[in-house]
Amino acid sequence: MLVDPTTKLGNYTVTIKNGSLTVNKAPLSVTANSLSRPFGSANLTLTGVITGIKNGENITAIYSTTATQASNVGTFAITPTVSFSPAA
Repeated sequence: MLVDPTTKLGNYTVTIKNGSLTVNKAPLSVTANSLSRPFGSANLTLTGVITGIKNGENITAIYSTTATQASNVGTFAITPTVSFSPAA
């Protein structure tokens, strides 16, 4: 497309070449919060942080662990599971 309100482009042979815009994936980070509890106690509520959500999209996470109230002393992973729910 040429815009030439003063007709100066008539002095040129104009070649226009389109470029391209590449839209890349946005980074999304889901981090489970580390917790501790005494042996024999129930697990605390597992939580975490999601960063990088764009356009108000409904991305959520639930957090789980294999530790139970009867688990021996030790360290257990807290694993996030991420899901996307389309708008209604």
